[in-house]
Amino acid sequence: MMELHHQSAGNWWPLRVDLKAHNSFLKEKRDSEAVLTHFMELHQNQDPFLRKLKTLFLQKKKVIILLDGLDEIENVCVENILECTEQWSSVGYRVWLSSRQNLQQKLEDFFNIFVTQIDELSEEQQKFYVQNRLRQQYEEEEIEAIVAKIFDSIANNRHVLGVPLQLHIITQIFLDDRSYFRNVSVNWFVLTKMYKIFFEGRYKYSVEKMQPKNPFLSVGALEDQLEKYEIAALQSLFDDDVFASLNLDVRGNRRFLGQIRRQKDPLGIIVNINGENKAVFEHFTFGEYFAAVFLIHNFDKARLLKRHIFSERYQDLLLIFNLMMAEEDATQLAVVFKDSNRIRKCTHDEASRLSKGGRNLLQLAASCSTRYPLIRHDGEAISQKEIKGFKGETATMRKIVGFLSSSKIDPLAKDEVFEWDSFDYALASGSLYTIEAILENHERGGFHETLQKHYDDLSLAYYSLRFGYPNILSAIIARTGFALPKICCHSFLESTPILSLGVMSECARKIEILTVLLGSEKPTWWKKWTKKSPKRLKINTASRYGFTLLHFASAEGDAIVVDFLLKRGADVNVRNDFGHSPLHLAVKNANFDVATLLVDSGADIDARDGDSETPLHYAARSGHVDIIDLLVSEGAKIGDVLPCAVGGGHFDAVDLLVKKGANLSQVLLHEAASEGEVRIVELLLRQGLSVDARNGKGETALHRAVVGGRVEALRFLIQRGSDVGAVANNGDTLLHYAVRYWNHDRSLVDLLLSQPQTVGLLRVANEEGATPLHLAVYEGKVEVVGLILEKTTPDVDVDHEHYPLNFATENGRPRKEALLEMARVIKKIK
Repeated sequence: MMELHHQSAGNWWPLRVDLKAHNSFLKEKRDSEAVLTHFMELHQNQDPFLRKLKTLFLQKKKVIILLDGLDEIENVCVENILECTEQWSSVGYRVWLSSRQNLQQKLEDFFNIFVTQIDELSEEQQKFYVQNRLRQQYEEEEIEAIVAKIFDSIANNRHVLGVPLQLHIITQIFLDDRSYFRNVSVNWFVLTKMYKIFFEGRYKYSVEKMQPKNPFLSVGALEDQLEKYEIAALQSLFDDDVFASLNLDVRGNRRFLGQIRRQKDPLGIIVNINGENKAVFEHFTFGEYFAAVFLIHNFDKARLLKRHIFSERYQDLLLIFNLMMAEEDATQLAVVFKDSNRIRKCTHDEASRLSKGGRNLLQLAASCSTRYPLIRHDGEAISQKEIKGFKGETATMRKIVGFLSSSKIDPLAKDEVFEWDSFDYALASGSLYTIEAILENHERGGFHETLQKHYDDLSLAYYSLRFGYPNILSAIIARTGFALPKICCHSFLESTPILSLGVMSECARKIEILTVLLGSEKPTWWKKWTKKSPKRLKINTASRYGFTLLHFASAEGDAIVVDFLLKRGADVNVRNDFGHSPLHLAVKNANFDVATLLVDSGADIDARDGDSETPLHYAARSGHVDIIDLLVSEGAKIGDVLPCAVGGGHFDAVDLLVKKGANLSQVLLHEAASEGEVRIVELLLRQGLSVDARNGKGETALHRAVVGGRVEALRFLIQRGSDVGAVANNGDTLLHYAVRYWNHDRSLVDLLLSQPQTVGLLRVANEEGATPLHLAVYEGKVEVVGLILEKTTPDVDVDHEHYPLNFATENGRPRKEALLEMARVIKKIK
């Protein structure tokens, strides 16, 4: 934001706003102009000149508004700022918003834009910063040793260094106390430990430099002094009603904030007290750190905040909390840092060891996993925007959770922190993958009822089908008695029902998903959950537009799924509303194995779709020789499919169909010439087609080659003796066609003009009385006029009533410059 501020153009007023300093003002819904006036500080006691200057920029809408820290203000404030931003930008102001990633989806949804993410610093940039800053107090050899220690110690958490603030903290610690250079431990670079050392360093510095002036600082009161920031941090982070629910004694906090308001914070951790009498921390993560310290020492209060802590708004607070809980255990840290290699190598004792508060590794992993957002929909359609870019759980966390869920860790064991088991942690974190992984190996009665409180059936069905979660899918069925077919068949993503995800997704558990949908033995935990006898999806149930599971599987090309469906009784010849059979879709998508399965299962190989096309038409148009051979060998009628292969330019397909007895027609030669398929032209001529055969317009293959701009096909046909002087029914010669279909490729016109027979064609007029030159002039084809005049100076009928070119002639001969100029004029007018 500071860089944007400095780079603002001189004719714009740069306005940088630290939003957290205006939290109380923004709680009340106000007009956007009133908010902007407040940010511009246009109050009466301001310097008159400055006030007038700001007002001038406002009147001209020449203000760049830089809003920093959107994620650091309360939810109601966020909504008000977004509305103001929309109004400001609509009238001409330029607005930049900065936030951490927890608000990315909200911003994209509100403004319907893609949010730009700021890249973290590269390793080279990080090292440069560290080296450059440490030169104040260290020698080069010492700096190299420090850099090596830093990057070796945090090899699994290097992303922490990408944050400029944390880079500053690391280097400041070394600058404040050289003893750390000699005593760096393995876990020293855990983020929370760095913060602790950093704040302790600030305190010691303040005691040494400022104690005589500040009676509130004393050498023996470090912990007591830092503890004062904890309640201030909680009050700053949480909304008033949430903070009040903690029922804390805030009298000491009021005195502490009052001292800071009067004398400023000697440690510089709190930079301001806002209008609501809340602390504004130098950096938002400072507040999160002190809040986490409080929660670590007060589990009873942490339990009151657990639903808030696990919300997206407080994901960074949760990260700091998890780090503090795990900072003394390398295995626990490996989970937070998502080091799957370290986890898979841990011993049984390490995997079973509990952290502070009795948390096990599976509970910790659940709290660190990817959140699956609730999908909003209108009851019938899912917006693409809702799930755009969401890829489910990361590969690394899948490995970690998979390993831990299959270990001897008891997922039903409750911790002392939140009194939750692993299921509760997964639900609070929105980690459906963790829930699925636990259900794979463990039971939990009544879990489906708890699941319903967090997700609706559509969201669960979508994620289960897309990512392959059969146990969660079974849970929906157990609860609803299987209302899922309606959900699956009538909820669309880009006009595709989510039912299709069961066979079209990339998950590796499609068969298990289909087994749940179509019926199988109940899961081991089913009887304990429900006495309902679930209905099952009928295998030939059609979604909107008539697509069945077999249609989707055939289009996807998954032979295993197709075989599974066929063995379960899927109708091999079922049609959708467009007349497509599964075989049509398999052939269209070049799925040979699936096509073979369908044919072997009795698919109608001559079935016609809504456009009266058979699967063989599809195969010919795409040039899939192996499928053509399969269908023809099984007795498919060739009929009129050859033009599809010719039009697609598929030589091998044409060759095969000809050998299989396909009917030949002269129009095929024209089509091949128009497409420039010289090999197919040659093949058809070998089959006895006439090189000068004409179509209904009197065109030969030469005419069609000119229309398509196919120079090589034109050359080949001329070499085979095709009549260059052929005239179409409207009197157009090849040169007329070259003018009409001119594509700026002079090689085609040059080729025609190089033929001896075409000299006489320059004087041939069509049924409108126009020669090629007339046509070129009156269509404004300057280049063609020039090419014709370079080759010859033909006579021009200057008295023709439709083509009066007498002004461009001299002694009955055309003047080149005048004709070219006339063509240019006509081209401009056109």
